[in-house]
Amino acid sequence: NASGTGTFTIAAPNSNTDRTLTLPDEAGTVLTSVSSIPVANLDSAVGITEADQWRLNTGLARTSGQFLNTGWERNDSNFDKIGTGVSQNLGVFTFPSTGIWLVISQTTGGSSAAGQFVGHRLFLSDDGGTSFNVRASGWGNSYTSNSYHQVVLNTIIDVTSTSNFQLKLECSANSGTVTYDGNTTQMVTGITFIRLGDT
Repeated sequence: NASGTGTFTIAAPNSNTDRTLTLPDEAGTVLTSVSSIPVANLDSAVGITEADQWRLNTGLARTSGQFLNTGWERNDSNFDKIGTGVSQNLGVFTFPSTGIWLVISQTTGGSSAAGQFVGHRLFLSDDGGTSFNVRASGWGNSYTSNSYHQVVLNTIIDVTSTSNFQLKLECSANSGTVTYDGNTTQMVTGITFIRLGDT
């Protein structure tokens, strides 16, 4: 450029193979590894990079304070995960990548006791599972014994480490046993993960 004094060099790699680089027949700016892409363009070009859904495939009886640790399966009914997918072991879920994640959990079931609140709580660990803290909670009212409830929770989590962040669901009730319904062909009790963007 006439107004600049810098020298720009295009360097070929040390290769014994012929390569062809084809320039597009359009106007624009060549991006490099340090280029910034406008958010508006990034969203339309990349979109959601991770989405996954897990559910209970059979009924699970729990008392308050017990975690939902068995019966989990990835949704396989007209569904396929986007990206790597969330990992699950004995009801403990781990994230495949850092980022801002939307987590939606729902439970459906019945209680053996009347006149109590039943629901679930979503617990999050950010220290590799050493400690878990409540991130979201909700309840429904069990007016009569074996009456049904459904609770849906959602929260947004800034996952800064794939090795430290873990998630699980806990039974929450005043007393008695809560039986969470499960199904192998539809979402009755389960959890949905969607990565919204970078952390």
